[in-house]
Amino acid sequence: MLRPRWRGGSLRDAEEIERLKARLDAHLVHGDYRRLVTTVFEFATPPPLCASFVFCPKIDFEGNHLQDVSDLKNDLSWVTVTLLSTSSGGFLFVSHEDTATGAPTRFLESLKAQDDLSSSVVWLIACESDNFAISPDWYEGLTPDQAGAFIRGFQGNADPFVPSSCSLCARETDVPDWTLRNIFTL
Repeated sequence: MLRPRWRGGSLRDAEEIERLKARLDAHLVHGDYRRLVTTVFEFATPPPLCASFVFCPKIDFEGNHLQDVSDLKNDLSWVTVTLLSTSSGGFLFVSHEDTATGAPTRFLESLKAQDDLSSSVVWLIACESDNFAISPDWYEGLTPDQAGAFIRGFQGNADPFVPSSCSLCARETDVPDWTLRNIFTL
């Protein structure tokens, strides 16, 4: 059975994202940064990819249900993710509004609990982002199985007719550790 990936169609999702963008812009214009809860993961090794995207976490890395995407009466809670490389390491920023449901917090706790954080972040990007850049040397250095896993995650993200209810908990990536230095909340 084909299950729609999007909640009520892409138009409904686009409307929700536009409302989110308007709220985030208002926070920025008014300097009201306390309205955005941001958790920062600092890495000692530069990640071989960069990404910036927004998504609504439906399940966590253990497969636990976080929010009902078929409930059209309520807006979803969204998470913004940015992964940046620097010459001395890298940063993962995971943010959500302070008025969000518990879904972003439970998603973040699930991410923090991952034994292989680097591989989990790569899998998150493959499964939930369409806005990323990959180091060609890194990608070409992957084994065929590793490259195939990344492509499968991305293809599942790109196809609205592929049920992806457990994509994060089915992590297939295995990449070298970026060595977590610190986690803090802004």
